[in-house]
This record gives sequence, structure tokens and C-alpha cells, in this order.
Amino acid sequence: LSLHFEGAGELQRAAELSAQAADRARELFGFERAVELFGRALALGQFDAATSRRLRVARADALASSGRSREAAEECVLAMEHASKEEATDLARRAGGFYLQGGWLEEAIPLVNRGLQPWGLELPLTERGALARLGWERALVKLRGPTPRNRRRDERAVLRFEAAESIAFALPRQEPLRYTSLASRLYR
Repeated sequence: LSLHFEGAGELQRAAELSAQAADRARELFGFERAVELFGRALALGQFDAATSRRLRVARADALASSGRSREAAEECVLAMEHASKEEATDLARRAGGFYLQGGWLEEAIPLVNRGLQPWGLELPLTERGALARLGWERALVKLRGPTPRNRRRDERAVLRFEAAESIAFALPRQEPLRYTSLASRLYR
């Protein structure tokens, strides 16, 4: 149907239909088709910033699900252009996670750190820095003791853990030392 509207010169309607079809394809695990249709919708239509960002993020998710993590990261970076500060931070963290999935550490680390910065977390830039951080965190745990403190549930700590968890899945196989330093920081 989208092709017919495009042929009739109604590009905006064709773009909207492509976006709807892409959402359906993604729900049915047709990730390659969803990537194609989201790209078509973005190319044909004129959307407001929020809709454009939603389409780019959905395309990034479909790209990642189809094993194209570098392209997914690049799509997230494009979505950051007109995002609010909070959204840009989240998109940076996601883009960094996608780069980590593919093993592109040079691109990943700055984006991951930008995404984790509001939570007081960061990945060390070097292995030496990771070793130093790990030594520091272990010393703090030794001083405090290994048993967790009894305290009320801290919602900010839960959000901080969730933010780190979203990128931590790729770290153990790519950078085990940086993963360990991040995990020990979360333990505190």
C-alpha cells in the first residue's frame, strides 16, 4: 500500500504506512524487513523530532536484533541530534552498548561513559586505569566488610544498576577487566 501512495505522490502517507508496517514486521521478528521499512519511512516522510527519534531508535533496535550492531549504534547517534539532555544520555549509553556488542571499543567507551555519567559511573579508559579502579574498590569493600549494609531501598541505586546492566552484557567477553571494575563499583 505504501508503494501505491508513493507512486501517487503522497510521500507522507507512504512514510506513515511504512512505519506501521515496520512496527508489525518487528513484532513478528522480521528484523531485516523492519530495518528496510523504517529506513523507507525516514527517507520519505517529514516527521517531527520526537517521531523521527522514535523511528530511528526502533530502526536501531531492529538493526541490533539482526546482528548489525555498528549500524544500530550509528542510528542511535543520529537520534541524539534533536533529543533532550536525558534522552541524549540514554541514547549515548545505548549506542555505546551496540558498539560494545560489535567490539568497537574506541567508539564505545566515550559513549558509554557519557551515558553512565549521570549515575556516577564510568568505564576506565585504559587497562591500567581499570586495575587502579579495581584495587580502590576492593580496598573500600575490605574496609567496609563484605556484608551489605541494612538500609532502605534506594531507587536511584536501582536506576544506576539498570543503566549499567544495559551495557554490561557485552563487557565480560570484550573487556573483562573493565567489566570487573564496573561491577565492583556497583557493589558499593
